[in-house]
Amino acid sequence: MTAARRIMSLTLTLAVVVLVSVYGYHYWKSGKLEAGSAQPPVQTAPPQQTPTPDETGPARPDKTHVAVEAYSSQRPVLMGLSISDDQSKVIGLFGKPDERYVMTDPSDPIEVLVYDSFSVGIDNTNKVRFVSIDSPDIDPGLNGLRLDSTSKDAIKMLGQPDTNTSYVLAYYNKNTVLKLDVDPKTSVVQSIKLFADAK
Repeated sequence: MTAARRIMSLTLTLAVVVLVSVYGYHYWKSGKLEAGSAQPPVQTAPPQQTPTPDETGPARPDKTHVAVEAYSSQRPVLMGLSISDDQSKVIGLFGKPDERYVMTDPSDPIEVLVYDSFSVGIDNTNKVRFVSIDSPDIDPGLNGLRLDSTSKDAIKMLGQPDTNTSYVLAYYNKNTVLKLDVDPKTSVVQSIKLFADAK
């Protein structure tokens, strides 16, 4: 083989090697790109946010834990209400009642506003006529006295009553009566009511 032919053969061999290397590199690179593009982008879930009170709406007031004015002989109140208070004060303190009904008395109709643990009687002039406690779960503002307390508890917390029998304790103040009905066998207070003195 002449020198010229050897040089030509080497040149062709080098050219083939270069072409194979170049095409192999581009093939490898394009394969990586295609493989990479086949993978879906990673998505992260947005962080969960706790709803604020404005988003969920205002909480319903707990009528059994409303702070009320306490009873005293100078100002006899029950659930913070006195006789002849306006109905608007009742609604302002405790919101709308759970139920309403009318006591059937043609000469003196009384609308009763019923709440979870107490009720309020309203006359035809929209004034409070009575307040009645219906559950021991509520503090009616009698210095700690509740339904299921004893008559001894009542005297300790409210003082000596004007009427004191085995059936009833009564306190007369400012043309009102605070009446506690008592079980004569157990001395447990079974009902608590504030109403106008009929005298």
